[in-house]
Amino acid sequence: MKVYVHRRQPAQVATWLEDSGFTVEAQTILSSLESTPAGILFARRRP
Repeated sequence: MKVYVHRRQPAQVATWLEDSGFTVEAQTILSSLESTPAGILFARRRP
């Protein structure tokens, strides 16, 4: 399995998803003092 990772700001990804017809249902921000902010987003396509 190949996995491609792109680091983006979670708020920017949420905006892109909403602009593309998705509804962001959950968002968790992961942060630590040593690394840049990360997040997990769950989105669903609008009917």
